[in-house]
Amino acid sequence: MTILERAHQRALADFRADPEAAKALLAVGTKPADPKYDPAELAALASVAGTILCMDETVTKP
Repeated sequence: MTILERAHQRALADFRADPEAAKALLAVGTKPADPKYDPAELAALASVAGTILCMDETVTKP
């Protein structure tokens, strides 16, 4: 969990430093991001979620 928390903190700092990168990430997909949430926070969480989904442990293998 500590690794994911650090990844979130790092991503959040990066997206706060570059708000356009956060907006670009959130522009991907079929549903727009809810404007009531901080774009940098959403982008950081999306980044961490992507990390989790790319882990071998996440993939169910037959």
